Amino acid sequence: MQTTRWNIHDLTQMALLAALLSASAYLAFPIPVTLVNVTAQTLILNLIALLLDRRKAALTVLVWILLGAVGIPVYSGGRGGLSELVGPTGGYILGFLIAAYLIALLKGKEYALPRYLLVTICIGIPVIDLLGATWYKFFADISWRTALLTTALPFLPGDLIKSIAAVLMAKPFQVALTHIRRRPSA
Repeated sequence: MQTTRWNIHDLTQMALLAALLSASAYLAFPIPVTLVNVTAQTLILNLIALLLDRRKAALTVLVWILLGAVGIPVYSGGRGGLSELVGPTGGYILGFLIAAYLIALLKGKEYALPRYLLVTICIGIPVIDLLGATWYKFFADISWRTALLTTALPFLPGDLIKSIAAVLMAKPFQVALTHIRRRPSA
């Protein structure tokens, strides 16, 4: 069995990204047709998955989920608590965890714009939005059509923009992080 050992740079990076995901929840804008807000969280979620390997990305999102579960206001609109995990946005929260793992797993080892776009748009968006819509369908006891029209479709344009932005941001972040790791300590 392989043991995972992370250094202080890895742990700091994961903590900062979890904090950034938490802060991004406060950029929340309601949509009239649904109880789900538009947030900057999907942008940061994609960035986490593009910057970290699959284990680090999943653990970073899991830490964020646990922070919210114990009541720290890190979910959309500054909410927290177990009720959020079983409420209307619970599927999105679960989708974040699965999407982060899958994007990080499938992105490859080196930055590649087409591949990064492919995994964030064709894997990340469907996982998040379909899990969110599925959860919402059962939570609100509505039809599949209504669930998709109110909790997935309205978010697609913004999700595309946020995916593209995360992919474009990933390269400079990766360069900066590589430079920080190689810098000799004083």
